[in-house]
Amino acid sequence: MPLLRFGTFEIDSNTGELRKSGLLISLPPQPFRILALLASHPGELMTREDIRRQIWDDGTFVDFEQGLNIAINKIRAVLGDNAESPRYVETLPRRGYRFIAPVQIVGNHESCLTGSIGDGLVKPFAIGTQQEPSRPRLRLSLLLLLTATTVAIVVWLLKTARIAAPQSIARLAVTLPPETSLDLDPPSLSISPDGSLMVYAAVHAGTSRLYMRSLDQMEARPIPGSQGGQFPFFSPDVQWLGFFADGKLKKAPVSGGLPMVICEALAGRGGSWGENGTIIFAPEYRGGLYAISGAGGVPKALTSPDSSKGEGSYRWPHLLPGGKEVLFTILGTTKADAQIVVQSLKTGQRRVLIHGAGTARYVPTGYLAYSQDGTLMAAPFNLRRVELTGAPRPVAEKIPESVAAAFDFSRFGALVYIAQAPGTADRTLVWVDRNGTVQPLALPPHRYGWPRVSPDGRSLAVTNNDDGDVWCYGIARGHFSRVTFGGKTGWPIWSPDGKRLAYASKTAGHWDMFSKAADGSGPEELLMGSEHSAVPQAWSPDGQILAFIGEEVSTGLSIGLLPIRGRRQSRTAANSVRRNGADVLTRRPVAGLRFK
Repeated sequence: MPLLRFGTFEIDSNTGELRKSGLLISLPPQPFRILALLASHPGELMTREDIRRQIWDDGTFVDFEQGLNIAINKIRAVLGDNAESPRYVETLPRRGYRFIAPVQIVGNHESCLTGSIGDGLVKPFAIGTQQEPSRPRLRLSLLLLLTATTVAIVVWLLKTARIAAPQSIARLAVTLPPETSLDLDPPSLSISPDGSLMVYAAVHAGTSRLYMRSLDQMEARPIPGSQGGQFPFFSPDVQWLGFFADGKLKKAPVSGGLPMVICEALAGRGGSWGENGTIIFAPEYRGGLYAISGAGGVPKALTSPDSSKGEGSYRWPHLLPGGKEVLFTILGTTKADAQIVVQSLKTGQRRVLIHGAGTARYVPTGYLAYSQDGTLMAAPFNLRRVELTGAPRPVAEKIPESVAAAFDFSRFGALVYIAQAPGTADRTLVWVDRNGTVQPLALPPHRYGWPRVSPDGRSLAVTNNDDGDVWCYGIARGHFSRVTFGGKTGWPIWSPDGKRLAYASKTAGHWDMFSKAADGSGPEELLMGSEHSAVPQAWSPDGQILAFIGEEVSTGLSIGLLPIRGRRQSRTAANSVRRNGADVLTRRPVAGLRFK
């Protein structure tokens, strides 16, 4: 057998020797065999029964439980390990043990059982001659390329600078199912803890659903009953897949079958399944974190946003190994306000780790990975002290520019993320008549958004996200003219007479509402500005009232009416509240609308 190397230690199963920095360390035969067994399966749960079956002979009559406990204590003593804050051997109560340190195989062909992010960061793989991957357990470096017209999902096993790169990298290219594209609104994908399965959201025939692909198979399969599924996550034993759909937190058996409802979750924003069977999740667009058993029951509130500190919502929880702390993202009014924090589930003590970033994941090789401005970053992280210990470095670029999850890691350090190539967000504007006939407009592809046809049907207002401004297209003449020049605009709405456009602009860091002549002439008029966001939705037929969606940290989303041009009195709801010259009708969350 080859040598197994972890940290400063080496295990030589051929000679039965354990060395530290080249020096022989005394360890009795039975604890040595247990250590070798655990180290040869890093990141995997080895149950007490697994250990008994492989280490203890069937004809040996000893107190197995006591013998195993003594052996584990001896292993920890020679490794300088601690059961409370393990670096090598983790105890899973009433289940077994898991080796959590990265392990290097040293032999004729060096390779890694686990990888890491380090000074070498990611070693990209070039498209070339294909090699057959090893059979399932994914012990070699693996890169999976999942193409969808212009978007890719990539899996890499990351290497530390201390560990030599393997001589070969198993690689495999797989396409999405026919006529299927990745759903990036929001980006949703997950890799199983053992690295054998990947789940992603994709659109087929106009319907978004979750797809599961085993990495030793050639095709992905749709998960039954997963229409509209978002933010998938696996149970630690890879028996279940949790996800959010239809205002519910659901779980589906990985082996197949229809999903089951765990509890209500109006607009779920991520979940994490702990070793003890508890799921930590964010059930709402604006709200805190809750805990519930994977078997169901009544959710228990863990923590909620503090509006006095500008906190809007808690999202994308991720339980750290051991289940004592949880990472999550705090969102405020703007993306710059986002914070990655870690909180103790026992004491409630919280610490801010990173500002202006989101969706943190712990990498078992000692790093914290997170998304920031379209780049996947990683920083050294001390799990025992629960703190960052070094400067961050980029791992991958051109991931979807969002604080939502666009990546995930397996327990072995295998990385899966969505890579967005140049031009992938470009769209073509088309006419579709009542018979379904499609006719492209004579406009080049751009990152168009929010197309709105004028009341007379002769013009089209649209946002060009390449420059962030509102443009107007004269359909008959084919003339394309710019209306705004400040960038960061969206949600254009035509006035009933077709002479003006109302829109939202984020130049001040939050969405304010403006109005301007549709031909781009004259100055823009501020309709409503506040420290919070508001975007127009509809103009009343008489032109006197503008309906809008507003967002406040303390109350979430609300529907409001804004009188135009000094006309202050109009139809209002019985329970409306006047704010900034507008009547707020309701403060209930509005499904399907997201501020970005």
